Amino acid sequence: MMLSVIICTSGKRERELGLLMEDIKTQNFPDHEVVLIKGVFPVGRARNLGIRKAMADIVLFLDDDARIDDPALFRKFFNACSRDQYSVFGAGRLGGNRLNFFQRLILTFIPRELIPPVTADTPSDLIATMCMGGQKRIFEGTPFDERITAGEDTKFRSAIRKKGFTTVLLANSYICHPPRKNIEDLIIQRIWYGRGISQLRFRGKKAPLPVKIGLIFYLALRFFFMPVHSFLPNLNSFIRKEEPLKPRFNPFYAFFDLFYAYGYVSNAV
Repeated sequence: MMLSVIICTSGKRERELGLLMEDIKTQNFPDHEVVLIKGVFPVGRARNLGIRKAMADIVLFLDDDARIDDPALFRKFFNACSRDQYSVFGAGRLGGNRLNFFQRLILTFIPRELIPPVTADTPSDLIATMCMGGQKRIFEGTPFDERITAGEDTKFRSAIRKKGFTTVLLANSYICHPPRKNIEDLIIQRIWYGRGISQLRFRGKKAPLPVKIGLIFYLALRFFFMPVHSFLPNLNSFIRKEEPLKPRFNPFYAFFDLFYAYGYVSNAV
């Protein structure tokens, strides 16, 4: 076996998982196995279990609701991970077909929901576990955080970079990953992501009382200064020194990012 494809699922998206499995049958790289981890919680534990069960030296993570319409995707990942054993590769992200109006708004205004494919391998922080692959030993040496019960292990990318590996968008590769279909689903997702970041920050514990007071004050400020945030949508990334400040009128993102802040604060207090 040359490639292990790891899919973690809660069991609540059987229809989407079935479509993905049909997509996998169209791949022109037959020497692969599918490692399906079902009903293991949290997702970090499920992914680590998938790594332990994988038989191949190269692994590829896929979200259970991803779609693949490139029959050469597995071959591209295998070739890249064989050629460069010190990188973790990710694919671009498209929304797919038959999107409703709200989903198209998300692709336009919410960062990271749309990641255009690149024409050459490109070092990037945009890779995500919805489609991410590399040498198995990299993931064995840098396991996913199993304490996080919401959101994603956003520190994983920085953790592997600290060990001397690179994160790279793979050339001419992408998956289709549709955004949330309605307002309610997007609000739930943003709260869920905020809680995950908070769990990483406070290591699964509640914040001290002075910090709690400060966080509540911060949430109130975010609400009252939402018009300012509408013109500076990447303010949080700028404060974290991840990218330069880019003024842009984006009230759509500012509104839904308020629920992200709520998730962060509610988890800590």
